[in-house]
Amino acid sequence: GIRGYKVTGVQTCALPILALALMRAGVSGVLATRWDLDSKTALSFMQTFYQRLSVGDTAARAAYTAAAQIRKTPGLAHPYYWAAYQFFGRG
Repeated sequence: GIRGYKVTGVQTCALPILALALMRAGVSGVLATRWDLDSKTALSFMQTFYQRLSVGDTAARAAYTAAAQIRKTPGLAHPYYWAAYQFFGRG
């Protein structure tokens, strides 16, 4: 199954290092946010992300599509809502 982990207190500049450590431990990719987000927007992002994965998109493409969908939503065009997501990994 898909498991998610929340790591709090990690500085933004440390995300690539954390992602590299996790990938060396065997995960194929890490989707992280660079700041805390609005819960409703995060839920929308993750629903779109996993829906896109289920139809065969790569994780990077699914993250891009989810961010683009949020960007197009009225009232959510500001980068705060969609630019926090960063994918590290293969695909």
